Amino acid sequence: MTLLWFVNTPLDVVITVAIAGFVLVEAMRSLKLTCQTDRPYQQA
Repeated sequence: MTLLWFVNTPLDVVITVAIAGFVLVEAMRSLKLTCQTDRPYQQA
């Protein structure tokens, strides 16, 4: 709720939701890669 001052127009809402969704998808993708790979930091 701290971003309410930034959201003034419907366009701002769309952009904020798009950025949040993109970050969420990237985080889930990297999380899946980390879980699928068996401790990559020990392969070096």
